[in-house]
Amino acid sequence: MEGVDLVTEGILTLPRTVEYLENSFKGKKSDAAYKLTDFLLQSDYIEFMVGATLNQAHYVPNLPIEIEIRKNNIKKMAKILEEKCFKRVVVPYL
Repeated sequence: MEGVDLVTEGILTLPRTVEYLENSFKGKKSDAAYKLTDFLLQSDYIEFMVGATLNQAHYVPNLPIEIEIRKNNIKKMAKILEEKCFKRVVVPYL
């Protein structure tokens, strides 16, 4: 995608990225979360564009919580990046 530096699927990458940010970036150097964490730590300004549509591949009708999980992970990452890493973070929800 033109103008976008990194796109991930999210459901697996986001929680692991939060884990890496909370635990001083210790993990496997080849996984997507490590790459995302490295990318975030190299950036001064970060804008997460968070979609609010359910991913049908992960959708379970009795548990429509995917969007809340995604939002919570992004909120955690933004807080850590702002408070611990001194990054400027913007989070629009689309």
